[in-house]
Amino acid sequence: MTSNTPPESFGYLKFEVASGDGTIPIRDALIYVYSEEGDGSRARLLHSLTTDEDGLTRTIQLSAPSIAESLSPEMDTPYTSYYIVVKKPGFAEIEGREVPVFPGITSIQQINMIALPEPFAPTERTEEDREAAHD
Repeated sequence: MTSNTPPESFGYLKFEVASGDGTIPIRDALIYVYSEEGDGSRARLLHSLTTDEDGLTRTIQLSAPSIAESLSPEMDTPYTSYYIVVKKPGFAEIEGREVPVFPGITSIQQINMIALPEPFAPTERTEEDREAAHD
């Protein structure tokens, strides 16, 4: 962030990942945060995160419109949208579109993952996942 960039031009995002019913935190889930294209598809990888023993990630800073811009009647949406992918061996992969980040606000995105039956559950991480876990 440069000294010319107002602090409200950023928002903050944190993830909480748990089992399908939300009762059991999921440790070591990988979360990828991408910029989002106008059609809702993912563009550039911005962050890769891993959940801790409580199913939480660190808080990340992301670009958002300034507060003045977000309050302008000409602005279609008062936030910036991001695309996310959540992975954990043994669970169904989750993709999220249009995850909103508002200026000056820390949002907690709750993710509930569904366990896969044994024959369908991958047992190993992909090379991409192993590399991202080290970021």
